[in-house]
Amino acid sequence: MKNYPFLCWMFLLLVLGLKAQAQQVVYFNDFEANSFPTNGYTGSPTTHPYISSSSWTNSSNTNFTDEVGYNNSVGMGLNLNGSFSYFLTLTIAPGYEIQIDAYNFWREKNQANAGWEMKINGNSVDSGDTQPDGDFISTTPKLANPPLPPFSGTVTIEIKINGNGNGLYIIDDFSLYAVITPECPEAVSFPDKTLCEGNAWTIAIENPAVGSTFQWQVNVGGFGTWTNLSNDFNYSGVDTAILQIQDIPTNFNNNLYRCVITKTACATVETIPVALTVIPLPQTPNINYN
Repeated sequence: MKNYPFLCWMFLLLVLGLKAQAQQVVYFNDFEANSFPTNGYTGSPTTHPYISSSSWTNSSNTNFTDEVGYNNSVGMGLNLNGSFSYFLTLTIAPGYEIQIDAYNFWREKNQANAGWEMKINGNSVDSGDTQPDGDFISTTPKLANPPLPPFSGTVTIEIKINGNGNGLYIIDDFSLYAVITPECPEAVSFPDKTLCEGNAWTIAIENPAVGSTFQWQVNVGGFGTWTNLSNDFNYSGVDTAILQIQDIPTNFNNNLYRCVITKTACATVETIPVALTVIPLPQTPNINYN
């Protein structure tokens, strides 16, 4: 017996469950800690453990003011002329990256309507209109559209107000929904190398993910099995992101090299094998003297 409606409902519940799981509040600020210094406000937000710092600034380098916000609580205001921007700057802990899914905030413009535009690390994600009667931009968390790539390091969220004339703009109850996960290693490749006998070669993995471990391997002659390298006369840095091969002998010709990169909570990654060609030095003929 076909049971398509039941299967559809089960699929919908699964999708909604996954979405609810993905939308975790990683930053929330109700601006109740209302001490607003010149163009720099931290307050006491609720943040994810891997957000190491956060602060609000504005494009006009003026004081934020404490104003009446959502439900008569304290909101963060700017009384400026024309267009200006709020900036929320987040610092993601080293070794982690943030995938921002959605956001929401309450806003009010006390005089004529004003438009707003939101950017995250320069990516335009949303825009709308603000009326004198304050309200949230959405009744539910609003999805970033288009979806954003993961970010590491510094994340800057800009809310640009496109206003005409003087006016008081207020923001309150700013929420950011995201998933923060370890920044995992990626497979990288290197150009094959041709060197003369006795030369040196350095293979370096640039900007490796913080917290990764490394093990360089060799495939002798290009047709054997992969074996772990050990530091010796020819090899050094075998358990680091930089492998150094020195005084290369001719029997290293056609060797393949790769690095196995591991990190907790991430899949093991192997770099693309790179080939070494070794050119023998010309033989010096014996010279006989009479």
